[in-house]
Amino acid sequence: MNKKIFASIGISVLTVSGIVSYDLFIKEQALSTEVVVAKERIDKHSEFSRSNLVVERRNKDELIEGYITPDEMESLYGLDTNTTILENQMVSKEYVEYHNLTPDPTKGEAIRPIPSDWIYAMPGSIRRKDTISIYPVKEEDEKHSSNNSSVQTIDDDQVMTEKEADNSSPEEVSNRFKPILEYVTVSYVKTSANQEVMSEEKSDDERLTATGAASELEVNITDEQLETILRYIDQGYKLYISYR
Repeated sequence: MNKKIFASIGISVLTVSGIVSYDLFIKEQALSTEVVVAKERIDKHSEFSRSNLVVERRNKDELIEGYITPDEMESLYGLDTNTTILENQMVSKEYVEYHNLTPDPTKGEAIRPIPSDWIYAMPGSIRRKDTISIYPVKEEDEKHSSNNSSVQTIDDDQVMTEKEADNSSPEEVSNRFKPILEYVTVSYVKTSANQEVMSEEKSDDERLTATGAASELEVNITDEQLETILRYIDQGYKLYISYR
């Protein structure tokens, strides 16, 4: 009799313990997931880093669209925010400036035009958010000289000529020549009528169909980067543009 009583008590204790364990641990694990949150307030245009991000568990019904998972956290380091994120707030992909489209005035950034008469060549498939490199192109057999040290950082003999630009693939250009600017983000691609160039339809070849012919660009660059471009333009160079 006593054995039956002790057995019943033991089963009851195990049952209660199981229920408590489920409520405290298993249920929490099942109904929540790990997400990346702001360890402190992160102001707009500030960099994500190990010091301002942390992983926490949040209920699945509280998750925001595009939330960052723990295995994605490291990819944020060094990227900027495009909005202010409050302490303990979940971080969404929508809060990340992946393409550096938003100028940061504190860094001297602004959206600057590259008009068509500056451009020697660029891909017709170039689109907004592309990352480009910019190379100077000189007229055949023409030497350029300047007292400006920025221009002299590239040996004129190593700058591509118009003939080389016409006869070289983008891969050959990147292997043979040095860009004056690289990792520049395109904010807009415009037609000669000042309309944005966009892909006509979603497909595997969407870059091959466009709403117009690319004529000029608008890019997010600093004052210093703009000055670099202008120095070459003033010396009679044109710009060869390729994207990654």
